[in-house]
Amino acid sequence: MTDTVRLSFDIGGTFTDFVLQDPARGRTRFWKTLSTPHAPEKAVVKGIKELLEAEGVPASRVGMLLHATTVATNAILERKGSKTALITTKGFRDVLLLGRQKRYSTYNMHLAKPEPLIQRRDIFELDERMFLRGRAPKAPNAAEIDALLAQITQAGYEAVAVCLLHAYQDPAHERLVGERAQALGLAIDVSLSSDVSPRYREYERTSTVVANAYVKPIVARYVKRLETALKAEGIGADLYIMQSNGGLVSPELATGMPVRIVESGPAAGVLMCRAVGIEENIKDLLTFDMGGTTAKLGAIDNGEPAILPTFEVDQVQYTKGSGLPLNISAIELLEIGAGGGSIATPHLGGIRIGPESAGSEPGPVCYGRGGTKPTVTDANLVLGYLNPGAFNGGNMQLDLAGAREAIRVHVAGPLGLSIEEAALGIHLMATANMDRALRIVSVERGRDPRRYALVGFGGAGPVHAARLARSLNIPQLILPRGAGVGSAVGLLAADPKVDYALTRLIPIAPGSATAIRLLRDELRARADSDLDRLSGTGERTRGLVASARYTGQGYEISFPVPDPDMPEAEFLASFRAAFGEAYKRTYGYHDAERAIEAVDWTFHAALGIGAGLSATSTQGDGDSVIGRRRAWFDPGTQGIEIDIHDRYRMAPGVAVTGPCVIEEAETTIVLLAGDRAEISACGNLVIAIGGRHERQSHHPVAGLEHPRLHRRGNGLNPAPHRLLGSRARGGRLLHRRVRPSRPPAFAGQFHPRPSRLHAGGGGHRLRHVSRRDAEARRCGGAQRQRPRLRSFPRLLHGDAGLRGRPLLRLDRQHRPSCGRGRRGAGLAEGHRCDRGLSGRHPHPAGEAGARRRVRCRADAHHHRQCAHPGGGGRRSRRPAQRQ
Repeated sequence: MTDTVRLSFDIGGTFTDFVLQDPARGRTRFWKTLSTPHAPEKAVVKGIKELLEAEGVPASRVGMLLHATTVATNAILERKGSKTALITTKGFRDVLLLGRQKRYSTYNMHLAKPEPLIQRRDIFELDERMFLRGRAPKAPNAAEIDALLAQITQAGYEAVAVCLLHAYQDPAHERLVGERAQALGLAIDVSLSSDVSPRYREYERTSTVVANAYVKPIVARYVKRLETALKAEGIGADLYIMQSNGGLVSPELATGMPVRIVESGPAAGVLMCRAVGIEENIKDLLTFDMGGTTAKLGAIDNGEPAILPTFEVDQVQYTKGSGLPLNISAIELLEIGAGGGSIATPHLGGIRIGPESAGSEPGPVCYGRGGTKPTVTDANLVLGYLNPGAFNGGNMQLDLAGAREAIRVHVAGPLGLSIEEAALGIHLMATANMDRALRIVSVERGRDPRRYALVGFGGAGPVHAARLARSLNIPQLILPRGAGVGSAVGLLAADPKVDYALTRLIPIAPGSATAIRLLRDELRARADSDLDRLSGTGERTRGLVASARYTGQGYEISFPVPDPDMPEAEFLASFRAAFGEAYKRTYGYHDAERAIEAVDWTFHAALGIGAGLSATSTQGDGDSVIGRRRAWFDPGTQGIEIDIHDRYRMAPGVAVTGPCVIEEAETTIVLLAGDRAEISACGNLVIAIGGRHERQSHHPVAGLEHPRLHRRGNGLNPAPHRLLGSRARGGRLLHRRVRPSRPPAFAGQFHPRPSRLHAGGGGHRLRHVSRRDAEARRCGGAQRQRPRLRSFPRLLHGDAGLRGRPLLRLDRQHRPSCGRGRRGAGLAEGHRCDRGLSGRHPHPAGEAGARRRVRCRADAHHHRQCAHPGGGGRRSRRPAQRQ
């Protein structure tokens, strides 16, 4: 119906965002209201009423409701799900608790494994057994199942997850448990792994079905309350809920498989970025969504977001293997606890941002709702980036005096900084956290950020996006219209979509095309059945994805499967070619002759009803300056007067240069010096990032040369040039010596050397020549001087904040350091140490002119491991030379 409107809404931790699209009038309206975490549906109803009244649209005209929610995500992260029991095969009670043997941080002696959603006391065993190929040597007893279910019910469990061994091959035993629970009429929700995740690998399958059962009652109650509240307001439109894979489903499907909506909101934001890329004809994008509680970062390659067959929630320091694995399709994203409401606190002489958040209740101090701890939003207000009288389109008034006082008491005072310096430190630290996460998404996953454009959105994203782009040398920043409600905008570009996966081990050989065809038809029937239950008409798109490997390997790679209806010889050749291309793209090579086997299969089906982002864009007259105010940008500088622009008055093609601030109703855009912004023909704000090559800093935040920020005890960040030779590991920077860029001659080789026991040098023995000795030999016997570390302080990175002390002190002149360290008091002033080519440490009195001497570069720890005077009386551990 052309007379109906589409309304989308996304519930965040601080704000609930709305978008109303009216095709008949060619209008799109954005709206924001504070979230109500204890009853999310209240903020939804309140915001919809306000938006419809503002646009003069009756509730009866709403034809479609599109919804993204974090209800399931918050239940998992906060461990506030329903009381859940697990029924598993006898002897496999500890699968969920043991997890995987592989450690996500190999050398961490205090490694904490992902905390499971349930405890061992919540796991019950059933005496049954299913073999790998589907043969059942022992079937479960119905009486035992009834007794087990009665015990679970009496213990007060709300939900039951069933994960029996090899149920992905034959679900008969799990089906029997579900049938018995239904026959007994028990008031508990039952989730079967053969329905939720019929894929192999027991730990991942168990974790997925437990998560589904854990959030199922909570999501069901929330959706029911939401539908009831909407009908009470006269809105009877069809409701669609966003999934983690970027597709919409009905409330019935969402409540049946709630684990599929864990990453609901962030997935919608990536779809918005893809639509913006299509408008601007840019296929490679990095996405940056910063809201009030978290920041989400992702990537789009060649116009399509990466879809992962499995992902993890609640990761530790963004490290793979540290979270809870979920076997569901999801858009590739990295989420960190850094948002506008993230609380700033002093930590180890520096500033730590998050992961605690003020949320919407009470919210940042400047909201005037009872908050007392300073947040990133408070800092941005103090720095002059936000307009206290025009926040959220003028619907909220910000308390500048309260924000300044909170920063003074909690941050500036303890660190000995001015209020503006502390506020700038908070802003830079929040950007540093997001920079590290964006490097993981881009550089660590093989993407060169210089070849990508950055799309920034979310309520707080455009405030930090320009500085973030500059730190990674990203040349272009795009801030779409409605950037402050980006995820709600992305819902308008989504289509209903379902996917089903299962495990079937099929060797790719003559005859396999028939098996693949039968498998595809089975999955297609299930997907079409679900799409038939959705209202709406549109073109259906389908696709089959295989996860295959070379025979004998342990892990797979995914790729689209060619049409199995083609002749078998042609299909086998196409399948091998598609696998070889995907394998080579991942690992750099492939073996055209080696046997291939496919393990997992995923079928996607979508219904094309997405309306896209078509909307009217306000065209200004080019005179966009609406005022001036003082703002702070760089450490060590005073505030400067800058222009304030109104985005809705900016005309296409008219450039605005930084430093300046561009205001719009839902967010604020900050441009740095050298940045140049203009409105594109599609209404998006396209910014050319300036000064990208002025600093080749190893540190994530550019512009930290101010000496006060490097001083011991109050620093906000280390000096960028002092990070030379550092390596990021597990959230810390571990420092090492700077090695020569080219391997020296003979390094790592064995060659003969005259023995000292023979005066004429007649005897020879083989010895290993180190890189150091070989370098010295190549340089004519003179030992090559290298920069060294004076100390080894640790730097807590990421959410823990940055320590404000010099990390690395380069001593290129080899000044004597003996006696200056905490443990070196026993060394004589001017003490020397002869280091021979073999790396030995002879007594200073011996062989005075045999080799070139260098001043001792060792601290007390070095002397305790050698025979030097003042070394603590400890002899060298170097083995005696063999004669």
